[in-house]
Amino acid sequence: MVALFRDVGTDEPRAVSRTFFDREGVKIALRFLGPVGGAAIKLDADEDVLGGLHIGEGVETVTAARMLGLNSPLMKSRFFSFASGLWRG
Repeated sequence: MVALFRDVGTDEPRAVSRTFFDREGVKIALRFLGPVGGAAIKLDADEDVLGGLHIGEGVETVTAARMLGLNSPLMKSRFFSFASGLWRG
């Protein structure tokens, strides 16, 4: 799985996240190309963030949240260090 990290302030591309899975779908490695500090993988555009934002610890977590019905904008971030689960701010 490949995802783009964007600067949380300027929205400029900063890094690429590469997640590797085995044939059974188990995550085996996570690698980054570029600096991820102050950046996030934004699953929704900034202009879609109006009344709240869900931030998760991984792309898989926020994608699962979307599938379960959390329809507000979602972001995966290493900048916001939450232990696990979702944080709503």
